[in-house]
Formats: sequence, C-alpha cells, structure tokens
Amino acid sequence: MPRARTAVTCAGVAVLALAVATGTVLVAQASTATSTPVPTTADPATAGEPPSDAAQHVREVTLATGERVRVADTGDRSVVSIDPQTDPAAAPAATRLRVRSAAGHTFVIPDSALPELGRQLELSQLDVSRSGAGEPETVPSADPAYPMATLTVRGLDMDGASASAGSVAVDNVDDLQRFAAMQSFGESGQVSFSVPIGHYSIAAEVATVGPDGTIASQALLFLPEVEVTAPGTTVEVDARTATAEVPLPTTPRASDFEQFVATYARECANGLVASVSYITLGGRPTLYVTPTSPVTLGTVHWYTYFRMNAPADQAEPYLYDLLFPAEGAVPAEHPTSVEAGSLATVTADYHSDIADHTIRTYRASAAPWEIAPMRFSSAATAPLRRTEYVSALADTRWASAVVWNPEENNGIDFGPWTVFQSGEQRGEQSLSAPLVPGVDMTTTGTTACGSCRQGDDLWLNITPWSAAGRIVGGLSETETLSVSSPTRLYADGTLLAEGTAPNGTLTLPAAEADLRLELETTKSASWTTTSTRSSTVWTWHSQPRTGTLPEGRVCADHTRDCVFEPLLFLAYDAGVDLANTVAAGSPIDLGISAMHQPFDPSPEAGTLTLAVSGDDGTTWTTTAVVNDGGGHFSATVVPVAGTEFLSFRANASDSAGNTIEQTVIRAVKVSG
Repeated sequence: MPRARTAVTCAGVAVLALAVATGTVLVAQASTATSTPVPTTADPATAGEPPSDAAQHVREVTLATGERVRVADTGDRSVVSIDPQTDPAAAPAATRLRVRSAAGHTFVIPDSALPELGRQLELSQLDVSRSGAGEPETVPSADPAYPMATLTVRGLDMDGASASAGSVAVDNVDDLQRFAAMQSFGESGQVSFSVPIGHYSIAAEVATVGPDGTIASQALLFLPEVEVTAPGTTVEVDARTATAEVPLPTTPRASDFEQFVATYARECANGLVASVSYITLGGRPTLYVTPTSPVTLGTVHWYTYFRMNAPADQAEPYLYDLLFPAEGAVPAEHPTSVEAGSLATVTADYHSDIADHTIRTYRASAAPWEIAPMRFSSAATAPLRRTEYVSALADTRWASAVVWNPEENNGIDFGPWTVFQSGEQRGEQSLSAPLVPGVDMTTTGTTACGSCRQGDDLWLNITPWSAAGRIVGGLSETETLSVSSPTRLYADGTLLAEGTAPNGTLTLPAAEADLRLELETTKSASWTTTSTRSSTVWTWHSQPRTGTLPEGRVCADHTRDCVFEPLLFLAYDAGVDLANTVAAGSPIDLGISAMHQPFDPSPEAGTLTLAVSGDDGTTWTTTAVVNDGGGHFSATVVPVAGTEFLSFRANASDSAGNTIEQTVIRAVKVSG
C-alpha cells in the first residue's frame, strides 16, 4: 500500500502523518499548557508570548504510539519527560525511543517512527522544542559555500549481517552549526550524508533481531572523531566491536529494573554540544557499547541512568535514581553495583486532596554540559510517602517533578534544582497545601528572574501556584478543571496592563512610580479541592536603576543592565498530612515565611498580620503572630470541629515599604 504523506503544524511544531500498510499513523499533536501573560508593550510580533525561559512554561506533544512528551523549560535547562502508553508491568515488551539534542533543538524518535527517519520522515518534523534566544530556527545543515563530501556509514549486527534496525547520528565537531543530522539504517544496512569536509562524530545503534522478530541485543557504537575528505569517506560500525556490556547494577536494597538511559554527548571545538540518548522502559535487551579514546577536538561526555523500584512484595515503597557518568571517553567497564554511602536519601511526600489519585513522577539529572535531560515518568498513587535514593555527584543537579493529572496531561509540580551530598537526608513535599503565587527557588545553576527591571521594562516570571519551594505550571482549562489567574498592574493608581497570567515583559513609566500588582487565582476540579481562590496584591516603589543580577539569575535581555524588583512572597507550613488536612480541635503550629526571591538583597520582612476563617472568608478571626526573625513568623491555630476548610489572610511588609496582601480561600482541609 502506498504511503500517504500529510504535513501538519500544531502550536508551532511541524509534524508528519504517515499512513503505512499496518495502519499505524505516526502523528504528533502539540498543545501549550500555559496561560497568556500580562500583555507587553514591546515588539507586537512577540506581544503576549511568555519569556523564552519562563520557569513555569510547559509544552506538550502526544505521539500516536501513546507516549506523551512534556518539555518543561526551567531557566538554563529544558527537562523532557515522557509518559509511556503503558506501564512497564503491563507492557509485553520494552518501550524504546531515542532523544536527539543539537543546537537548542530536541527531537524524540520512537521505535515505530525509526524506519521512516531520513526517508518519508525528516528529523526536523520530530522537533518537540522551541528555539532559545539566539539559537537557529532550523536544524543545523550544510552551507553550500563549504566544500562538500559524501559520508557513508555501513552497519553490521552481532551476527555479521547488514544492520536492519538502528540509527546513525552525525555531528560536525569543528562547528556543530555546520552539520547535525540523524537517519535510520535502510534495507541496505547503510546510510549516506552529504556533509562539509571536516571532522565528525558518529553515534550509531545497531539492534540484532532474533528469529522471532524481537531484539536479542543492542549495540551502541561511537566513532567520536572521524575525518571526512572529498569526494567521500566510508566507515563501518560493527556491533561485534561493542565489547563493553552495560550491566544492571545491584542496589543496597532489593530492586527491580524500571527504566534505563544511555547518553552520549559530543562537545564540539566551538563549545556547542550535541547528544543522543537511548531510553528503555520495561524489559531491557542485553546492551553493549564501544569504548572510545580521548579526542583532540572538544570532548566526549557519557552517562548511564537507571530507575530501580522496590519489588512488589515490599511493604514499604522505595526506588533508586542512579547515575553513572564518565568524562572524556566512553568507558570500557561499567559499574556493577552502587554503594549506600554514595547516595542521598529523600523522604518524598506526594500530597493529594483526594484518595487513590493517579500521578506520574520522575527525577531529572543535569550535568553542566547537558541542555535537555529526559526521563520516562512513572505511575504512582497519591497520597504517598516514598523513600527515594539518589546518586550524589558534585557536578550534577537533580530536580524532581510530578504530573498532577496524567489522564488529561494537566499540571506539573517541579522542584528546584538540587545538588545532593553523599549520605545526605532530606524531605520533599509535592503538591502540599496551600498553593500560592511564587517564583522558582532554585539556587544552583541559572534560572529566570521572578521580578526584575531593565531600564523601563518590567519582567515578571511568577507562577500563580507554588508551595514548599516548588512551582506548579502547565494547568489549563479542561472538562475537569476550571482555572484562571487574571493579573493587573498599576503605576501611581493608573492601570498599565492586564492579562491572564503574571508573566511577560511590559514598559513602565520612565520616571519613578509606585507600582501595584494584583493577581487573582481560581482553581476548581474534583481532583484539587484546596486553594480554590486566592487574591495577592504587591506594592513597591520602582525607578530606573543600573546594576547587574548575581550569578544564578538572568533577565529577558542578557545585553542590558538588570536589577531585582523587591516583591515579597509568602510560603505557608500548616503541618498538613498527605491528604492536605489538619485535625479539628488540635492546635496547629502554622509557620509563614515572607521572603524576596533568592539573591534579592532587599531587607527582610519585619511585620506580618494574620487572620483565619472557617467559613470560606465570610468571617475572619485575627490571630496572634510571633516574629521568629529572618522573615519567618509563627502562629497557633485551633480549627473548630465541623469546619471543612481553613482560609488564611496575611499582610506582610519590609522596612523599605514593600508589601504583600494575600487571601487564600480553602487553604487547607479540616478533618474531625
């Protein structure tokens, strides 16, 4: 049957539908799950668009094979998570795909799309990313001004037969922007590329298929520095030369395999990085790799990642997120076990307003060179407390995430980037009540400023929902969720702008002015019953200033001076249980932190008042507050029996006159 070819564009992502003889249709559908920001008065072509590195920006693409690809932009990183069509326990065979990153673009290629790659399906049509500032809008390709040559790659499997399954990624290591491409092996077992003459890195996968049609073994083959000369160069990748087997590591506590990632990255002579990752969920075939030698142009990065789960017969849930990096070359030997002393221990609490709520979780790692780490997400049932063991590595940051309502791919709770220490023990709270406006609290690496001024431009990057140092983004109106976050900004009492979310860039008066930012949120669904409404009002005095941000924060325009705007943010510790509930009749030690965004040198909050309501804000009771110092305040609250929810109203200020007034309706649930 002839193939039908249809070009489709969804939310700026070009995809290709292929109808093949088996009836399988390879098509991606993209949706952006973010709110419209405060309108900007800048370039009309970009008006209404969120900042390119907005911390809460989440893009989603669903592959026809069932996988949901989610790209969360978090400052200097894009984290790619993938929801598989089925869980590994139910899958009869492994779910496999590969993720390719080059020059600011990320491509996801499932097994079902691989046979068409480089033929009916172009790599650019599998791009799930959007270009960052200053990045090219298309995949790097050869400029006709360069002297050209043909690079041919022949593949052999473990039986010495021509490669019938697998792919080849080719990158110019003199300058990545000259050429970067990927194709699959054809029936002939070889692929050809027209490239500028120069030096190239070749990363190939060759699968050896057994008589029953299943993959018996897989080889990852790397030629990190190949010189290509005119008129052409032919190289061979032979699976039989992949002599290093990657074992399944043993763990201090018994564990079963869930998912695996092998990432090969080539840092080029001009500093740009291209990578290809091979990821597997469920049954894993025997894997072999070719060791490499150090290179003369740029360098090689490599790691393997394993997520291992507690066996089904274990009463206590736990898992391992294990990372084994290597620098300079792909090693000849790979770890066979992990020592308990090399791990950090995280007590991870996954809150839920309702019982037996399905969520999906993942923990992404990011090396200094890595731009788009990726993980499969794992199904779990909340409320849940789980012990999670994580590889502690000095130069690796980790961030955990929760997909709140996977059924409709709605909402993602993303924690700050963290560097773990060996032997460290810490806790993490996901989706804990109440959720209130906040900013990214990451203090390692670089992320977007939450509220900053550049000349006469105000840049806002606030998430309407956050808690426990985590931000919640990607909430969108659906059949089950009603959600909104209308925002208004005033200068000296005059309305400057209004929109549907507190992020974006807009122009302020050239003279100094008293600013007032108002944010109202609503959130209603059967799967989220707390923090149903909130109102937050910030006031501060603003004027044009010169200066630069500290390392760790960036503004929209990296070429101009940028300074913090001194907004205060509130965070609540109500001592809720995993169901976001407090007990009626028992004293609650309520802690409230009033703080500026990380690294902002503005004075700490010195005053805070608090009122509590048990009838959704109809009546309020003023509550005594103790100033604990350092912007932290505490109060004791006793919920009345029969009350369903507690609401909070807090006002705080610092010595410079910056204020925040916040009301949270149905902040926490009450039981008893």
